[in-house]
Amino acid sequence: MARTIYTTGGLTDEQIAGLYVLAEESGVGICLWGNTPGPNRESFTWAVTGGFFQVRRFMPNLKALG
Repeated sequence: MARTIYTTGGLTDEQIAGLYVLAEESGVGICLWGNTPGPNRESFTWAVTGGFFQVRRFMPNLKALG
């Protein structure tokens, strides 16, 4: 199982919903990492978990939002 941590800038509700859809389609799990209180902050950190190649294919989607 692979895990990566990535910080993005603030996201709109539509971007967050789209991110969860992409994660589900890619077969990875995403969640807010550590003590990040929520996605309404100016920046927050995501944890992405899944198979190595699944995470590798998903990361460009997350980085495009960052």
